[in-house]
Amino acid sequence: MDRRKFNRLLLGTPLLFAKYPKVSESSPYGIRIKKPPRLKKGDKIGLIAPASAPTVDKFEHAIYNLESLGLNVKAGMYAREKTGFLAGTDDQRRSDLMRMFEEDSIKAIWAVRGGYGTTRILPYLDYRLIRKHPKILVGFSDITALTNAIFARSGVVGFHGPVAASEWTDYDRHYIQKMLFETHVRIAVEPDGANGDQTDPLFSPRVITPGHMTGRVVGGNLTLLSAMVGTGLLPDFKDKIVLIEDIDEAPYRIDRMLTQLLTSTKLYQAAGILLGVFKGCETDNKENSFTLQEVLRDRLGQLGMPVYYGFPFGHIRDQPVLPIGIKASFDTSERILKYLESPVC
Repeated sequence: MDRRKFNRLLLGTPLLFAKYPKVSESSPYGIRIKKPPRLKKGDKIGLIAPASAPTVDKFEHAIYNLESLGLNVKAGMYAREKTGFLAGTDDQRRSDLMRMFEEDSIKAIWAVRGGYGTTRILPYLDYRLIRKHPKILVGFSDITALTNAIFARSGVVGFHGPVAASEWTDYDRHYIQKMLFETHVRIAVEPDGANGDQTDPLFSPRVITPGHMTGRVVGGNLTLLSAMVGTGLLPDFKDKIVLIEDIDEAPYRIDRMLTQLLTSTKLYQAAGILLGVFKGCETDNKENSFTLQEVLRDRLGQLGMPVYYGFPFGHIRDQPVLPIGIKASFDTSERILKYLESPVC
C-alpha cells in the first residue's frame, strides 16, 4: 500500500484533528459506584475490538465462546476492520464501543482481544453516557485501560477477565458464571485448581510482604497502568487493592514501570498489591541483571503494605473474572480474594 494512503487511513480520522480534550484529575462522580445489571441466558452481547484486530478464526471462536454461555452476539460494525496495527481507525473503534453502551438491547460488552490501541480512544469516550447506561465490560491486557478509565471517570464497575477469543477453561467459566450471571453478597476467588500443571517457577505463589489488605480493586496490566500515568484517567490507588501483571517484559522494564507508578501515583499508599503471574518476565542473564523477584521485592517490598505474587490472573491459561471497583479483602496467609459485595445488580 502507498505510504501516504496508509497514513491517511490510519490517522486521517475526525479524532486526530479534534482538539485533544483536557481531562480533569478527579472523577466528577468521586467514588460513587454504579454496578451493571447481571447477565441472563438469552441476553445480547456486544462484541468489539477496541485495540488490535483479531484473525477470522479468533473472531469466530469468540462468537462460539459467548454463544456457549447461552448468549446472543452482536458484533460491532467495525469489529472486523483492520487498519495497520489497529482494529479499524480510532473513530471506528470508539464509535463501536459507545454504540454498544447506548443501545438498550445490548446487555454487556466483551472485547474480542487485546493487543494495542485502547489508550488512543480513551479521551474521546462519553463517560456520562456510560454512567447513564452501565453495562458489564470484560477484557484484560490492553483492555485494562478501558475498565480502569471507565471506573475512574464514571464509577461504573468493569471486569478484568478472559477476552472472548481466549481458550476458556472450566476454571474461567466457573468465575464467568459466578461474577457475571449471579448476585451474591460475597464471592471468594480461590487459586486452587488454576494452572496446576505449570512447572515454570514464575507460576509459584510467593508472599513478598505478609499481611491483610482491604479496599476497592483496581489495576491490571502494568504496561497499560504506566502508560496511563498523567492522563487523568487512572484510578486513585490510595487505599485500593491494586492488581498488577505483565508478560514478556525484562526485569529492568518491570523495574522502570513500577518506579514510574511509585513516583507518579499514590501506589505507595495502596491498601495492598496483588501481583499476577508475570509469564515470560524472567531474565536469561542473571549475572548481569536482577531477577524478577528481586525487582518486585526491591520496588514493592519496603512499602509497609501486604504484597503477594502469583495470584492466577494475567496472560495465563486459567484466570478468574475480577471486578474492578468492588471492595474486597485478601490475606496473604489464606491466599483467597474475597469480594465483600456483589459486582452486579
